[in-house]
Amino acid sequence: MIQIGKIFSQRYRILSSLGSGGMANVFLAYDLILDRDVAIKVLRFNFQNDPVTIRRFQREALATTELVHPNIVQVYDVGKEDGMQYLAMEYICGMDLKKYIKQNFPISNEEIVKIMQEILAGITVAHDHQIIHRDLKPQNILISEDRQIKITDFGIAITVNETSITQTNSMLGSVHYLSPEQAHGNKATNLSDIYALGIILYEMMTGKVPFDGESAITIALKHFQDELSSVRRVNPNIPQSLENVALIATAKEATKRYSSALAMSEDLSTVLSPLRRNEPKVLLNKEKTIEVKTLPRENVLENKRESQVSQKRADEQLLDKQIMNLYNKGKSAKRISAELLIPLEQVEKRLKALTRKGRVKYPRNNRKRYILGGFAALVVLLVIFIAILLASSKDIVVPDLKNYTEKEARDKLEDMNLAVGKVFKVDNAQVDQGKVVKTDPKEDTTVKSGRKLTLYISNGAKKITLKDYTNMTFERAKEDLILKGYASKLIIQKKKASDEVKEGKIISQSIDEGQQVNPEKDKIELIVSTGSDSIILGNYEDNYLSEVQKDLKELGLRNSQIKVVYKQNTGKKAGIVVDVKPGEGMSVNKRTGKITLYISDGKIEIPKGLKGNSEENAKELLKDANLDYEISRELSDSVARGNVISVDPSTGPVEMDSTVKLVISDGPKETSSSSSSSSTSSSAGY
Repeated sequence: MIQIGKIFSQRYRILSSLGSGGMANVFLAYDLILDRDVAIKVLRFNFQNDPVTIRRFQREALATTELVHPNIVQVYDVGKEDGMQYLAMEYICGMDLKKYIKQNFPISNEEIVKIMQEILAGITVAHDHQIIHRDLKPQNILISEDRQIKITDFGIAITVNETSITQTNSMLGSVHYLSPEQAHGNKATNLSDIYALGIILYEMMTGKVPFDGESAITIALKHFQDELSSVRRVNPNIPQSLENVALIATAKEATKRYSSALAMSEDLSTVLSPLRRNEPKVLLNKEKTIEVKTLPRENVLENKRESQVSQKRADEQLLDKQIMNLYNKGKSAKRISAELLIPLEQVEKRLKALTRKGRVKYPRNNRKRYILGGFAALVVLLVIFIAILLASSKDIVVPDLKNYTEKEARDKLEDMNLAVGKVFKVDNAQVDQGKVVKTDPKEDTTVKSGRKLTLYISNGAKKITLKDYTNMTFERAKEDLILKGYASKLIIQKKKASDEVKEGKIISQSIDEGQQVNPEKDKIELIVSTGSDSIILGNYEDNYLSEVQKDLKELGLRNSQIKVVYKQNTGKKAGIVVDVKPGEGMSVNKRTGKITLYISDGKIEIPKGLKGNSEENAKELLKDANLDYEISRELSDSVARGNVISVDPSTGPVEMDSTVKLVISDGPKETSSSSSSSSTSSSAGY
């Protein structure tokens, strides 16, 4: 079990687990030397004592380090820690293509072509280096946050399948992309990778694999026997020219496929051209199909033997390369045997074969070996002599030199008949730069006169280089700073409005990008946008006051910024907004801006000039004021017939829809043919 925080090779600090596969576990780690995140792939515990798996893991590492391309995950380092084989690789922050298809289907034709072009660019480089991936599938294709394609796991999956083909689900995960010749037991070639790329292209166009089943055998048989179902039936937006690329790449007979990844890429480059959009559908598998039942058993055995011989030859070539590299570094055959976990006799046999080919010289020059041996013996004698001399010298107690300068420490030791040996610089937040942190042997240790002590001099606190966190969320920036050793309490968030930077994103930082800081002492402030400080007013007229106030508060205005003024004689119901200052489309500052809402109080003044006016004129005035009226009549000697004698109520304001009573003159009393009488009628003002 690998603990979080463990440091591999005094360089890689394990931060978290990224996942596991059939042969290895993968961890996120921090490179303490180059100040960057890396992915550490560690051979699983149950394979640590398996010489075959270890050799293949090392062989894979050796092969992959030769591949340097923007579309291939780079291997930085290969090593061994506590008996565990590991690779340090480029860390890709993003997702694999399988997950991307699931989340983004349907994918546009332009993006499908772009993704495939980048995959093909990486595979072209691998094939140029005589490396066949043999396990291409969407899970082994990563998409970084900036949408760059990265191919990973060169050869690892096939190694797992060779050691355990039925005991895990690794084959079931790969058989969906397995070429007919691989499924049939023949050796993989560049054209097998082309087939897998055709299946991946099909999956991007349709959102699913073409062949599926309950078991690996069922799926493998479908690769032999079944044709690809129509892409355009599933996704009519796919042009026939693009579907044709998948059909050619997945031809049952390898010779009918594209001759290379470069040829497939060149064909893809024109599939979206209007000239090719409606080209006829290719028919490659109609002439001849591979029938599993008709394949003679002797052919199967022969193909299998050829595959085994080819694999053995490849293993021997890569083993020779490993042995030669270690031998040229000065390591003996015995040491090489121990490191590669193979018999000494086999190492010596391979070295002799390499010597016959003129690639190494084994054994090395014996005369030189004797000289080195004699020199080593002389050194041993000299060391023994010095040890005897020191043993007979005076005992001295090592002083505490902490916080001494290097010169002060040297002077102090010289006065005590001691000396300074090696001097190492170390990061230390508690001791000032240039001063002694500790000695080896440590203080109060008894040593002989003349003993050389190792000094550890402080570089001061460990410094890190800040990067640009602008336009990043505070949570993401804080996580990155903590991973680099920053104390959480030193990461300060401050908020500020911004018209340019989206809400929640960082506007600026108190310490500029590229500056060296002490993550244990130096406080950093990250200014986070609260969004724009201004709002644009909409059209609020004819809405109720409560609704408009709610909308304005949601936009960020406070009650104190909203002034309400009531108006009469608006002709609107009580509580309705009749005007807004500033008006629609105007900008208001969320912190300092003011807005005035003019609201109808629902009241109306009684029109003037009703009394003494004619009945018709009085009715028109009341209609214009949105008031109802009620008419009654009576005789009057002072008011002419048809004119208004009195109004009730005579003055306002009154509520909308109120009824005004008008008394209309019916002429003089003495001329009336009947006794004084009155009649009433009413009319609505609308």
